[in-house]
Amino acid sequence: MKVAIWFDPACPWCWRTSRWLLAVAPSRDLDISWRSISLLEKNGGADKVPQDFRASVQATHRMLRVIERLRALDGGGDEAVERFYTEAGAQIHHDGVPAPDVDLAAVLVALGHDPALASAADDEAIDDVIRESMAEALRLAGSDVGTPIGRIGDGALFGPVLEPVPSGDEALRVFDAVAVLASASGFWELKRSRSGPPTTLPPRPATALAPSSRR
Repeated sequence: MKVAIWFDPACPWCWRTSRWLLAVAPSRDLDISWRSISLLEKNGGADKVPQDFRASVQATHRMLRVIERLRALDGGGDEAVERFYTEAGAQIHHDGVPAPDVDLAAVLVALGHDPALASAADDEAIDDVIRESMAEALRLAGSDVGTPIGRIGDGALFGPVLEPVPSGDEALRVFDAVAVLASASGFWELKRSRSGPPTTLPPRPATALAPSSRR
């Protein structure tokens, strides 16, 4: 089954949903497409982002430029994007490395890529590619939603927002339920309040770089 997730590496909810999809993928034969959505762009620029989150989304916007450069390479594609996101995301969300401090060149080297690709972080021309990816997500799920945005088959939804991330049989049941809702043309919204930011992380993924000791 073809699925897609639109993610910003700064978003803790994207990280949790992405780990859930990867855990479910073998049992549900998922072909995951990893798509860019910039919280910097979505919020209307740095001035519109809360100050305590601004540096993070500015840094991960630059990270998305590198991701899109990787995607465009021969032999790149979704596998290269997922591996880069996993490496950088583990540092940000598990190791306590601030997004601006993630060494993009070191991540590239660890994954077997030319460190010079890190220069894409400064290439504003790539922003058009990011905006095209975002436009597709917002066309499918609506412009008034946050991240993550997911597509399962032909249906797209905001979310799911998961805390803690389900595992085992529960993870599969959640996926099956979300897939049914995503396919229902008359389904629009189902929500309950949460008390604050996420606090429970899924297991740290294995990465090419050793875990940082910052946390």
